[in-house]
Amino acid sequence: MLLLLFFLLSDHVWDALCFRYFTYGPVGVALGLGFLMESVADSRRRFMAFFLGLMMLVQGGILIQRVDGFPKIHPADRIVSVLEDLDLREGWANYWVAGAANFLSQDRVRLNQYNSKPFDRKAEWLAYHSPRVALVSVDGLDEPGQIRQLINKLGEIGYHPWVLRRFNEGWSVLELRRGAVGSPLSSE
Repeated sequence: MLLLLFFLLSDHVWDALCFRYFTYGPVGVALGLGFLMESVADSRRRFMAFFLGLMMLVQGGILIQRVDGFPKIHPADRIVSVLEDLDLREGWANYWVAGAANFLSQDRVRLNQYNSKPFDRKAEWLAYHSPRVALVSVDGLDEPGQIRQLINKLGEIGYHPWVLRRFNEGWSVLELRRGAVGSPLSSE
């Protein structure tokens, strides 16, 4: 109950995607069924054992189906590929995207995380000093207010939006250029 209240009343939760942490509910169901099985009479234990085995098979089938539906390429690899194609090697992204992209690209792309303390000082330096930087945002994961704050902050040090590119997978790259005042923001 306290966990539910934390999620509902906390300022760390801003959308329904944060409720993914409640997917551990089946563990509680399995524990409850185990306790129930222990408390029933010996005559019903075989039925309960059969029922638990059946539940495990069903859950295993669901898990296999979901895992099979995962993309064959890691989403951060796709982001790295696009950024390399655009020759945008430095920039900004949320904690999850920045860490995965930096690791999977073996630091060919250096993204600084905008929503927590920097974990890579070189990426931070590059993101503040390169003539062109990328701002990667993921629909439903990045809070629009934080993105606007970052764009305003970067504007104060001379970066201005140049081109916004949206991708079908639900993410976008905003290219920002230093000293590009008065340039219209185009969208591709």
